[in-house]
Amino acid sequence: MFIPFRGLSPAEVKLVQANYPIYKQIQDITHVPWQALAGVHFRETNLAKTTKVKGGPWQFDPPPTNQTLLDLMGKYTTLTSEQKNNIVKNTINDLFSGGIIAGCWLQNKSNGRLTLAASDNLVMDALWGYNGRVQRNAEDSSYVYNGFDEAHFPMEVIGTINGIPVKSRDTRPGAYTVYCQLKSLFPNA
Repeated sequence: MFIPFRGLSPAEVKLVQANYPIYKQIQDITHVPWQALAGVHFRETNLAKTTKVKGGPWQFDPPPTNQTLLDLMGKYTTLTSEQKNNIVKNTINDLFSGGIIAGCWLQNKSNGRLTLAASDNLVMDALWGYNGRVQRNAEDSSYVYNGFDEAHFPMEVIGTINGIPVKSRDTRPGAYTVYCQLKSLFPNA
């Protein structure tokens, strides 16, 4: 069983379990492993179901246009036009609707190759792409790899918030670390 050096706390795992039905629905529509979706959701907003920040619980920055949303869903789902329009209407601020777009975005970053049987390396690369491929590789990105092992904790966050450069120590598990931890904790989910 994979035990990350520093993964989700028991309280955070309970939040993931509470959101599992939503992640599973998104997985069924986008074919992105629910554990990867949970990893992104954790990194972006600490598993918040709603947020007052403009990117929604999945932190799209900048928020995509309605046409981009429709194009992503058209490419990576088999949703009907009515279903796609309802997702656009509900906006990225809704956990489920935004999660569909997050799943499509992860598919886009993997050239549509994510499946439930995808290699861990492909999932790691898609998670790195979700965050804009900051750093030289996924294992150098705190967004992706923080807390995976003792050598990758704490890592530095490098990026911008509202256009202001940020560089600080990151103590939160990376999305890939969360993905691996959840795969280990819930192997049959």
